[in-house]
Amino acid sequence: MTSIDSPYQLQQVACLQQLIPIAVLHCLPLLENDQLVDFRYSWVNQKAVELSGRGQQAFEHQTMLTLFPTIRASDLFSRLLQVWQMGDPLRFEHPYTRQDRTGWIDITIDKQFDGLLITATDITPFKEAQLALEQQTQQLLNIAQQLPAGLVLFEPVYNPVGDLVDFRYGLTNPANAHTLGSSVEDLTGRNLLELYPAARRLGTFGRLKQVLETGVSMQYQTQYQADGLDLRVEGHLTRIDQGVLMMYLDQTSLQQQAQRLQEKNEELHQTNQALTRVNLRLEGLQTIERALLNRHANEQSPEMIALTHTRQLVPCQQLVVYQFDQEMGLARSKSWLVGRKVAIHIGSDLPAHLFHIEPLLSGQPWVIDQLQPQQPGLPPELLLYQRGYRSLLVVPLFSQQQYIGAFILLAQTPHFFTQEYQQIAQEVGSQLAIVLEQQRMEQQLKAYTQQLESRVRFRTRQISQLSALQQAILKHAGQAIVSTDLHGVIQTANPAGEKLLGYGQGELLGRQVWMSPKSTDQKPALIGVQASQTARPIWKIIEPVLATHEYFHGECHVLTQTGVSVPVLLTASVLQDEAGTRVGYVGIATDISALKAAEKQLRNLNQRFELATQAVGQGIWENDLEQGKLIWDDRLWEMHGIEPQGPDWSLREYVNLVHPDDRASFLAGTHYVSPEDRLANVSRIIRPDGTLIYVEHQALVVRNPQGEPVRVIGVTWDVTERKQAEQALQQALQREQELNGLKSQFVSTASHEFRTPLTTIQSSADLMELYLKQPPEIAGPVLEKHLKVIGQQVHHLDGLLSDLLTMGRIEAGRVAFTPQQVDLSELCQQVIADHFSHQPDGRVVQVSVAGASYRVNLDKKLMGHVLTNLLSNAFKFSQTNPRLVIRFEDQMVVLEVIDEGIGIPAQDLPTLFQTFSRARNTTAIQGTGLGLVIARQYVELHGGTLTVQSQEQQGSTFRLILPRQVSG
Repeated sequence: MTSIDSPYQLQQVACLQQLIPIAVLHCLPLLENDQLVDFRYSWVNQKAVELSGRGQQAFEHQTMLTLFPTIRASDLFSRLLQVWQMGDPLRFEHPYTRQDRTGWIDITIDKQFDGLLITATDITPFKEAQLALEQQTQQLLNIAQQLPAGLVLFEPVYNPVGDLVDFRYGLTNPANAHTLGSSVEDLTGRNLLELYPAARRLGTFGRLKQVLETGVSMQYQTQYQADGLDLRVEGHLTRIDQGVLMMYLDQTSLQQQAQRLQEKNEELHQTNQALTRVNLRLEGLQTIERALLNRHANEQSPEMIALTHTRQLVPCQQLVVYQFDQEMGLARSKSWLVGRKVAIHIGSDLPAHLFHIEPLLSGQPWVIDQLQPQQPGLPPELLLYQRGYRSLLVVPLFSQQQYIGAFILLAQTPHFFTQEYQQIAQEVGSQLAIVLEQQRMEQQLKAYTQQLESRVRFRTRQISQLSALQQAILKHAGQAIVSTDLHGVIQTANPAGEKLLGYGQGELLGRQVWMSPKSTDQKPALIGVQASQTARPIWKIIEPVLATHEYFHGECHVLTQTGVSVPVLLTASVLQDEAGTRVGYVGIATDISALKAAEKQLRNLNQRFELATQAVGQGIWENDLEQGKLIWDDRLWEMHGIEPQGPDWSLREYVNLVHPDDRASFLAGTHYVSPEDRLANVSRIIRPDGTLIYVEHQALVVRNPQGEPVRVIGVTWDVTERKQAEQALQQALQREQELNGLKSQFVSTASHEFRTPLTTIQSSADLMELYLKQPPEIAGPVLEKHLKVIGQQVHHLDGLLSDLLTMGRIEAGRVAFTPQQVDLSELCQQVIADHFSHQPDGRVVQVSVAGASYRVNLDKKLMGHVLTNLLSNAFKFSQTNPRLVIRFEDQMVVLEVIDEGIGIPAQDLPTLFQTFSRARNTTAIQGTGLGLVIARQYVELHGGTLTVQSQEQQGSTFRLILPRQVSG
């Protein structure tokens, strides 16, 4: 159980609770003489305040019994005591009354965070639907009581060995009691053969037994003259669950009135059919009600039980329940019933807009009595008519006035869905809507609960200002980093920023940043700390961009103190405090003067090439379209590296020299495709010796009086050097962008890793300050605990700084490497004993050695660092014992660190050994992305290799291979 002993953590959890659409409360016990007498609220969310009808202040200043005195008399307070004392979670339903309205809530109580965590969901709509269903059931029972026919529900009676020996009157109506000359009370609960022994001889018992055992309904006529009765009846027997329902009419008086009996015979038949449907409907509704009330106790889902019994009430061929996925715009099939079998349909989802039509949007069913081969409003790919269906009924499912799904019934008979069938489908649909809404709420509650637990375990309060360590990182950054308030007034500036603008240390603080936007002649924006006639405060210009894109990125010029304009690549974003409120802006500027100079040089080079080509005419050619001949001068033959060809040289033959990837674009720029009179094209040419050159063509099309092209005259020159320069510039720009990304990643990662331990240290210091005012016997243990926490976080900071300094030494080539003969097995045991012998969870390193051990030439300190890093990762990212395998081979030693932890995603493996690279499934676990980089550098100093094999959720194996002899 996680303990919430920090007021800041309680405040953070309370803020998270406001996002959950259910009532959540946390209570702490109040004790008197070691006896629990009341609870006080430590936090509640907005939903709990709304559900209680009290204000937020009431929860903050009153105890539970003061705020709700009536709960002591109810069982609610005793349940709270039970959970507190036993520690077992408890879930139950509880009624409440507010403003002359009675409602119900579903309450869950769990002992969490040194108190009780209470969640409550208002289930009043569900209970109201349940009461409505019970009323409908009672109405059906009242109908049965008023029927003129005799009605009896017989229950089987078995002897101790399991033989059927009798039937008991479980339910009867006044008509039956009147026929038998008795009362409902005298018959109910009595056995048939006890009251009427002749029932066995006259066949009544046998017919009941047959229907019970076979499940096949029976229509019968009989005369009963025994046990003081003289009856002539016509009846119907139907099996209901584990009983038999008997319905009959006394025909004794009708025999004397034959004509009247004949007239009433049809009425009796219709009455029996209606009664059968009523009983089937009653059975189905009761079964659905039981499934809804005990949805977790059934093997089948509630919606499948509802479909099965709906199939008995409405004997159509197919029933489907769809639930809308609002995000994906789909209607997803939840349950299918085809005939009497459950069907699984993969990919049977439909577009949700098909159901957003009238009358469905108004809550009314949509009936198609006669389906057509091309039915309007239905996708043709459903093939309903081709599959034999002729009638369609769609019932919309609404929950709390929200359109959440649809209930579809299909029949192979035209005009199948009568008003009665439509009414049954609507009644079942209202229950299905409750089921779908309950499932959605349960899934949402589960997701919110998991999210809450995850955030309580892993998130800590954001630190309010940059630490001194962060300032040290910024001090060594090669880019200018400046932060301002919301009005553009500089709050911080690193040395690179002061150097770029030409100011001394601290001279930029308090100055406002101004910006002159781009002018009509496309000059870039100018940024400075000195106002001018065209300048405006920078926040007024970048604020619209940040509002839509969340960041500003572009080329600008900064004006230094001496008036020099320096081109930079500027990235600006918003600064936010702990509550997410904007407090200022931060900008990172990279000096791109060298890049701009290279661009200018490239432009000048292009101009010189163009002027040289126009002046000299290096390669001149003519394409005679009427003769089909291509005429070149000597420079072109030399340029392409081929001997002059004969008069048959043509454009089609020249195309064979064009690089295959460029032929389509080359032909698109010729007179064959382009309608223009001026043609231009740049293509790659493969010369006979295999060399590749770039050539540029410029040409004019000569047309005859009819406008048809007859000649093309042009010039061609070699632009290979220009293309190579462009590619070099592009590579340089890409490298610059990669460096910028790496620097940004460094700042982000280092800031986050320093912030977390500093936050913990600040929290512990604040708590220690509070406990310093307490008596020593109370404050002592707490102060000792938080001093230990501070020590742990200082140790973590020390490790982080060590990694950063180590990376600096590695990049500078200043790592001391002093190999010597070392017993590798002994070194491994020493590392395990020093760092991993007393794990809090009791885990140990399982070591195995293969081969004859020998001493290895290595740097003991550097290799100890490598082993410590790999084993630390194995403990950090797994829950089982890590394994260390040492194999001594002839010319090398192989060490493998194996864990069965979370593994590494496949897409992260290529970049795992890059600086600051971390797998995407480790964001909630401390780390900087430097440990493996340092480890591989140390291994490579030994002339060895460090590789990894990993599979997500299966574990990882880091393999270290060292040569037997290492040169120092």
